[in-house]
Amino acid sequence: MEWLAVSLGGAMGAVLRHALASAITAQSRSEFPLGIFTVNVLGCFLMAICYVLLVERQLLGDPCGTLHRPDCSVPSQPFRPSHSRPIC
Repeated sequence: MEWLAVSLGGAMGAVLRHALASAITAQSRSEFPLGIFTVNVLGCFLMAICYVLLVERQLLGDPCGTLHRPDCSVPSQPFRPSHSRPIC
């Protein structure tokens, strides 16, 4: 049943995103895709607000510790082959 809720939520979100982008594009009358740009920026802000409310204020928590864990696969120093030498 969870997959059905996710599917319905995704479908409704896609329809609302398309409707909002189309409405903004129709109003702007420019060649720049202002509707898509606005919807993407708005989505970034909404995801950031949700992150702060749910994780940083611990309304949801982070049971796996995945949202605050640094990526251990990225080395702290850039990879330098043994045969290379510093430029300076």
